Amino acid sequence: MTSHPPTLSKSKLLAFRQCPLRLWNEIHRWKEKKPLDEATLYRFAEGERVGELARGLYPGGRMIHAGYREMSAALAQTRDALADRTIPALFEAAFEAGPLRVRSDLLVREREGGWAMWEVKSVLNTTGLHLYDLAVQVWAARHAGPGEGLPPEIRRCGIVHLNRDYVYPGGEYDPHALFRESESTEEVEELMPEVERDVEEAAATAAAPRAPAIKPGEHCNTPYTCPFLGTVCEEPETPELMRLPGVGAKKLEELRERGIDRLADLSPDDPGLSPMMRRALRALRSGTRQVEPALGEALRAIGYPRYHLDFETVMPPLPRHPGTRPFQTLPFLFSLHAEMGPGRAPLHDGYL
Repeated sequence: MTSHPPTLSKSKLLAFRQCPLRLWNEIHRWKEKKPLDEATLYRFAEGERVGELARGLYPGGRMIHAGYREMSAALAQTRDALADRTIPALFEAAFEAGPLRVRSDLLVREREGGWAMWEVKSVLNTTGLHLYDLAVQVWAARHAGPGEGLPPEIRRCGIVHLNRDYVYPGGEYDPHALFRESESTEEVEELMPEVERDVEEAAATAAAPRAPAIKPGEHCNTPYTCPFLGTVCEEPETPELMRLPGVGAKKLEELRERGIDRLADLSPDDPGLSPMMRRALRALRSGTRQVEPALGEALRAIGYPRYHLDFETVMPPLPRHPGTRPFQTLPFLFSLHAEMGPGRAPLHDGYL
């Protein structure tokens, strides 16, 4: 157990919003946290690269070099930079407000006075989660102090994100073409009371001597999969209805609103089911394989040669090939089997 009041960060506050037990585990059982997988590490690395490129939007900006574990030094460097009117922007500015500590991607001095705060995201569209992330930073900056230039007057704020219309010409990226600014000042202002309440409640949860009693449920995987599942937290049971193909969170909610909670409550003729769902429902109820009567006729109509293609794609946030866009779907391997006639061994070709 910790021997001093625990501090909060953006990530810990987001963990609290997902589940207070996850926050408590982040503070007191952090050694039980599952390691990040390669896909997540790749996304983090790409996000860092996007953040570095976004700094090119504001030449002459001052980088706060102190690391994330060197908060005292980061706060001192931030205070010095805020007081220097020759500095047009701060990168990774540090703020501390009560138990909350944050770092801001971009803090830009406004010509008319005050500052604009921008959060950089390697996405094409902003979400409510991004706005809450930004709101936490704005709240912390406005409640920071004491010190020269603190708290900074945040007049505008928003998300700097990738431009879906950007076409990579090759060579160095042009940040002014690669990025778009989406101002969200009004939306963030509306979140201020919510952030203040969350900071107070999260601090109390983090300092509690015992873990909150919260049972596993759908929140364990929304908006992210909890890294404590299978270690100190039980895996939630998958809702029975999600055994049907195409039933995700939205469809599950629709069915439950109609009073349908189990497969037994569903009729194969339910108008809300797709043909694939109906076929899967029949298979689950009967325990037998379902083959549509028209399948054989449809296969015979194809004739020969028949080609069976499998391929995999990647969607890099930063385009690597000239003529491509951010998050454009690009194939990187394929496997092709060709049936040239009845009874003949298939031919194979592929690329990796």
